[in-house]
Amino acid sequence: MKAPTYILKRVYLERNQERELRNHEKRLEEIKSSKDQTKIELKKRTLAVQTQQEQAKKNHERATQFKIQEKQREQIARDKVLLKKLVEINNQSSIPAPGNRKSQPNLSTLSKSKTPSSASMIGLHSVGRKKEEERINLENLNLANRMVKLPPVISAKKLETDYKKNKELGNKILRFHHLKKKVEKEYDRMEKKDLDGEEIDDGLDPNDEELMNQRVQLYVCLQKIEFINFLPQNIESEKYFMEIKASVRAPRTTTPELYNDFAKSVVNEFFYLRELKKSKLMYIGLYQIKDGNQTFLGDFEIDLTPYYLEGVQKQVKLDLRNFKELYKRPAYMPTDMRRKGGIDFDMKIQSKVKQYLLDQKNAQTELAPEIDKEKQIDWTGVQNK
Repeated sequence: MKAPTYILKRVYLERNQERELRNHEKRLEEIKSSKDQTKIELKKRTLAVQTQQEQAKKNHERATQFKIQEKQREQIARDKVLLKKLVEINNQSSIPAPGNRKSQPNLSTLSKSKTPSSASMIGLHSVGRKKEEERINLENLNLANRMVKLPPVISAKKLETDYKKNKELGNKILRFHHLKKKVEKEYDRMEKKDLDGEEIDDGLDPNDEELMNQRVQLYVCLQKIEFINFLPQNIESEKYFMEIKASVRAPRTTTPELYNDFAKSVVNEFFYLRELKKSKLMYIGLYQIKDGNQTFLGDFEIDLTPYYLEGVQKQVKLDLRNFKELYKRPAYMPTDMRRKGGIDFDMKIQSKVKQYLLDQKNAQTELAPEIDKEKQIDWTGVQNK
């Protein structure tokens, strides 16, 4: 059995990655189990609600049926009372006068002959039912008229405007997330440069105090900011600010502003040459404050090495990355330096270093002839001797 011909490097990195992978799989299993439990609980709740609704419906039907039956009983009782009164009135009208007793009929036979038949009872019930049906039909007609005359709750114009707005937002999201072209991008990883690095040898004398006190003015005016993760909105609950670390100075933060004002911010910084001798980098980070929570959006760096000696005015376009998180992260942990957005700005640098060096050079050239004259020998006196 052959042994491996390679040597493992940074074993602790592989162990950390395996441990993180195991923790990630455990979290996924916990999330999956919690989702299943929530689904089961949701099904139970829906079943309980359905049973309650069905029970309430049955109770409502029983109550309505009971009311109908009670009304029918009351109507039958009233009909019986009315029928009894009619029979009594009929009996009283059919009794003869007291003098004519011989022709008086038998009350028992009269009552038997005048008792209401089943046909008369059916007729009275049919009249009551007909009135009830007319009343119900009238109520249904009034209800239908009210329903027809009510204005609609959903407006067609509002639906159309909401549809257009949603379509516009969808197009913006597609553009920001690059979903139109379904191509997997390979994001390059950038190394973080230390802001407080070692001095760079550029041929300038660090002991020349006057030279080291020359100023370099940097003027940055933001023009356009795009974020991939979200769409900023100009509302009062969302504000944005910058964290600026210029050269070797301590970082400072700008005042929070709304997005429209923040996207047109201006950064005006000046440096002494002695500061730029130590580090020529300027770091700017972008942050969001929403409901009291602070969110990191991305940052970028400006390298002043090509410009600080002469000065320049140009338009710059950079990518928003993740330098700050990489700067604070330990060296052994993996980093994610994918693009978070883009930023366009106008940059103007005014440097007095070049003019100072030119003035020094001109002064040296003017002093050179005088020195040469002092060093020349007076040959006229030598020849006379």
